[in-house]
Amino acid sequence: MRTNMKTLGSVLVLACATGFAQEVAIRGPESGMVYDQATRSLRAVIGVPGAAYLGRASAEAEAGSVAPDGSRAVLLRAGQLLLIDASGGEQSLGAWPGTLDKVAWGAGSIAVASGNRVQSFRLSPDGVQSDVFQADGAVEALAVGDDVVVVGTASGVYALRAGNSTLLAAAEAADLEIAGSSLFVADKQRGEIDRIANYADAPELSRVAGELAGLVGIALSGDGKVLLAAAGTKLTSFDAASGALLAQLDLEFTASGIETMGKGLFRLDGRAQATDPVQVASLADGLKVFFVPAGNAEE
Repeated sequence: MRTNMKTLGSVLVLACATGFAQEVAIRGPESGMVYDQATRSLRAVIGVPGAAYLGRASAEAEAGSVAPDGSRAVLLRAGQLLLIDASGGEQSLGAWPGTLDKVAWGAGSIAVASGNRVQSFRLSPDGVQSDVFQADGAVEALAVGDDVVVVGTASGVYALRAGNSTLLAAAEAADLEIAGSSLFVADKQRGEIDRIANYADAPELSRVAGELAGLVGIALSGDGKVLLAAAGTKLTSFDAASGALLAQLDLEFTASGIETMGKGLFRLDGRAQATDPVQVASLADGLKVFFVPAGNAEE
């Protein structure tokens, strides 16, 4: 669902491409980029965890999502899906009916969902290829691999290919993560994380971790070795291979989800009010959580 980390340079280039740099200014390092629901815009995280703030608003849109490495963003603006690319500027992906409920990022592909409608886009130098799918219900979780889209609905987790839908697990997924040939499933009903090995060809289900009441999201570190789980007011890290507990933090807020946002950082909040901070977890020096003040969207 999320690509591996790249250098900070791609974040900086995307910031310039989307109009953050109206003028040249030295403001310190940028740790990542987020789509900010409160201002309906893209905003950079200026500074480093523990000493950071949200930068000025730019590239306004009704909804959006930023790739984990900060090199791309998808925006929904006036019924059109737009791809903001660090190297290619702005590109239309076509009309999009409804809202932008879920976005998933792969190494060279993107998937988006609204209700039970899912569309995937494979990006290449030769252009964009697209497929449209209909899930069996509203999409609650979404991931995209090389040639398959995985959706979680109230009835289960399914692998979607052209003309084919395969049930992978009878679980109600809060989140999905793809790592190579393995699919991680956050089962919100059972409060557990499962791994489906060889999910695209010969699925094999096993349990990774449990007793995660209020499980809302999972995310993998850039090297795929650490699995993070956001559940209620707890953030827990596991060894992705063995499921061994690494660390657990008690939060002063209830996490709404977890998404990779660049340079080993993970966003935990669902900031909707202008006064709300962005809550960010870091693995740089052990598992820690920081809040990022909103700053002034105009500056």
